[in-house]
Amino acid sequence: MSLICTLVLGIGLAGISEAKPPRWPESSLRFSASYDGEPLSGVFRKFGGQVKFDPSAPAQSSFEIEIDTGSVDTGDSERDDYLRMPEWFSSEAHPKAHYRAKACTAGKHHSWDCSGTLELKGKTSAVPIAIIWSSEKQQLSGKAELSRAQFAVGEGEWSDPETIGDLVQVEFLLDFGDK
Repeated sequence: MSLICTLVLGIGLAGISEAKPPRWPESSLRFSASYDGEPLSGVFRKFGGQVKFDPSAPAQSSFEIEIDTGSVDTGDSERDDYLRMPEWFSSEAHPKAHYRAKACTAGKHHSWDCSGTLELKGKTSAVPIAIIWSSEKQQLSGKAELSRAQFAVGEGEWSDPETIGDLVQVEFLLDFGDK
């Protein structure tokens, strides 16, 4: 399943004077959780959308990100196939997840907090993100924490948070450096 996407960034900081797409090979969308008390991490290989962000006008910011749930990759193909099943991401019935945010507020030390929602597996819930812009590296990074139970990810025998922790950490990095 191919995801063709464009990411637009309007930053207005030194080095970024007009909208330009990220360098996809250097950009990433990662997640981490726990399984039997041990760390478990992975990535989504296909994601994209539109980002409008201006540190001088954070209230005008917006994020429209689409994630291909079938592109999950934990480094274990058998586990990845299982994560695509109905008990987890249900990738056949719900091939895309969507993150949407309409505004950000200034935080500390070149950081901003953005209020948004995640639609995953047919469920929508608030998921705020904290973002940081590095003008030196020309990278936009962000973090969020969410409850997998809110989105019915890991149903049935996998719903017990003692086996697989309920909290999931999500991190992204968008690289806008020179090509």
